[in-house]
Amino acid sequence: MGDVGFFREHTGAAVDGNDHRHVEEGLRSPIRFMSAVEIRQDAGPNRPVFSKLHRFALWLARKLIAVALIGGLAIAAYATWLFLHAQGDFASDRAKRLVEMSARRERVSTNVIEVGAELDALQNQIRSSQDRIAREKSTIALLDSLDSRWERWFGNREQQRVNDERKKRLSEMLSKDSKRLLELQRALNQKAWEREGASAELARLDAEIRHTEGTQSQIVHYLNASWKRLRAPLAFLLLLDLFGAYLWRLTLYFGVAPFVQRGRPLRFAKEVPVFPQETASRGSFDVAVWPGERLRVKRKYLRSTDGGVEQGTRVLLDWWRPISSLLCGFVGLAELRNRQARGESEIGLAGREGDELAMLDVPDGSSLVVKPRFLVGVVQPADQSLVTRMRWPVWSRQAWVTGQIRFLEFFGPCRLIVAGTRGVRAEHMVPGEAGVIVPRRAERATLIGFTPNLELRLVRTQAFKSYLLGRKRLFEVLFTGPGLYAVAFGPYERGTGPLSRAFFGVRNRVLDILGL
Repeated sequence: MGDVGFFREHTGAAVDGNDHRHVEEGLRSPIRFMSAVEIRQDAGPNRPVFSKLHRFALWLARKLIAVALIGGLAIAAYATWLFLHAQGDFASDRAKRLVEMSARRERVSTNVIEVGAELDALQNQIRSSQDRIAREKSTIALLDSLDSRWERWFGNREQQRVNDERKKRLSEMLSKDSKRLLELQRALNQKAWEREGASAELARLDAEIRHTEGTQSQIVHYLNASWKRLRAPLAFLLLLDLFGAYLWRLTLYFGVAPFVQRGRPLRFAKEVPVFPQETASRGSFDVAVWPGERLRVKRKYLRSTDGGVEQGTRVLLDWWRPISSLLCGFVGLAELRNRQARGESEIGLAGREGDELAMLDVPDGSSLVVKPRFLVGVVQPADQSLVTRMRWPVWSRQAWVTGQIRFLEFFGPCRLIVAGTRGVRAEHMVPGEAGVIVPRRAERATLIGFTPNLELRLVRTQAFKSYLLGRKRLFEVLFTGPGLYAVAFGPYERGTGPLSRAFFGVRNRVLDILGL
């Protein structure tokens, strides 16, 4: 258990009782994991930081290289288009462009000189206006100092009246001159901006004239013209490629997900009389087939059989659902029957490609909603047909958001053999000590099945950082109520190369839509 504790300490993973066996086997395996001693020797204090920087540098380099390649192809294609649609020969067009740019330069240069003269005139007007305002303020201050109540009542009243009228006129003139000064300053700023723009345009025209005079190659000319036209869209595409996915995920997380969470949960039955039972998942195990029972299983999982077992071939698992059987690989199944009068027959099954097998026993009167892609085989009475039912929650907001508008329900009595990546875990949701059933979360990609009386609601994932980096899906499944659900320890994935992973990704998406 020391290695398991070390695994938990250095990975931050929550390892429960069902996971100890998988972690210990992985730590002992020389193929799947390094030993704990090798991990301790290899893990330095700075290794996680450098590892993150290394991954970020690789990610940024891939993005920049992809944008550079796409941008280069776009510039080359547009330059070719310009060349094919050009009229006249290159030399005459070049001379014509030089004449046009020279004429335009003259106009811009004249504009720069005119704007400069206007700036000088405005600056002179501003200085004059400032001087006049200063004199008016000085005179008003002098008149204020000469104001006296004694003179008004017992002295020269006429002089005080004249001073008041003069002060009033100066105040009106000061107000007008102040407004005029503000207008002149705004006009000065506007002309300064015009001069800066005209100077920049003049510098650009000078550079373009020098470049055109020095460009003798048609290829360079059309590539340069193409770059000038496409650099703004390419810069936008670069920003979109670097940050567009994150902006989209943020919009979904904070904008769409809360709306979806408020939708009515899915529930296909009010109650289930008897809950299914499960067996612990293993890499291989023996299935007991009793007299009067039959096992239909995919041949690639079949390992061994007893001598008293009659083996045949089943073309499709369910003739009433041929498309579902074909898409999930239930074609050419091995059908095994126990022909003995008494006693069980052992049939050995083994997981493949990292899968582990588990059995879900659905008794008579019970049912289980299962994704058939996880299904390996079915044990049931030989004289009974497999009973299934399609659920179509087409009016559910959550079903349309996830893209799964069909669910397949299996009715007992039967035993369903399922395969899960790195193992299968079944959770019984029963009241605790306080009589409360705690809601449980599960990832949609790892969900195998659940009893139809459970309420299924989509909620946004709590691992925001992992979702933002594209490592987790936006929505998780929240189960409430009494019942049972089964999940795999890892998502259902197949394929090693990029093409095979892309193929199986599209295939899994189609199966999700069909509830398979």
